[in-house]
Amino acid sequence: MMERNSLGFLQHYDNPLMDKIQYKSDGSCTVYFKDGSIKDHFIDCETVFNHQYGIPASKDGKLLFVGSWEKGLTAYDTVTGEKKWKYRPGSNRNIFVYSDFLVMCRGNRALVKLDLLTGEVLWEQKSGTLEHIYRLDDRYIYAETLRGKHCVLDVTTMEVVKKYPPKTVNPSNCLSHVIREACLQDGRLFIEGFENYPNRNYRDSCQSNFYREIDPDFYAMA
Repeated sequence: MMERNSLGFLQHYDNPLMDKIQYKSDGSCTVYFKDGSIKDHFIDCETVFNHQYGIPASKDGKLLFVGSWEKGLTAYDTVTGEKKWKYRPGSNRNIFVYSDFLVMCRGNRALVKLDLLTGEVLWEQKSGTLEHIYRLDDRYIYAETLRGKHCVLDVTTMEVVKKYPPKTVNPSNCLSHVIREACLQDGRLFIEGFENYPNRNYRDSCQSNFYREIDPDFYAMA
């Protein structure tokens, strides 16, 4: 995915089949294929989370995954518009697609792994503290926070391979601490966001942005 236009929910893709898709305010969807053909689909789609978090597709461009607050997650055939499967619990976001499965947040209640072709639940970890997950590369995701822990998971096994203590993630012990992104650069793990009220003191307000290295040698797994 390279670009998202909030006015038309326009999303460009880098895959062998699709060029771009466009969601409209009525919930319909138009798919523009690289061969020049155009298909109108998905009249009953809910677009809220697709606008906010992007519109994920399979690597071959044949499946489109529509996640919503109330209607769950639906997989569509991008050529025929056919519904292939539906995962009914709602509040689905941060949907990351891999070769034969996808990983996503179900609100702040669970981290879920689904089979790409059937929607079968392959793995699930309930957590009332889950805020967001961030894709680091083709194997690892950063979870904020899974059962109260900032951690990295290997999506092939869904095992936690690294954990980061609060003093590393939030060294000033800020009462308001918001992560907007986690990323890898040259094998080093960084988080970016903003924070306020150091030492958890409401009277000491000094909001600031941060770009913080929390792991200088990410690939040195324990």
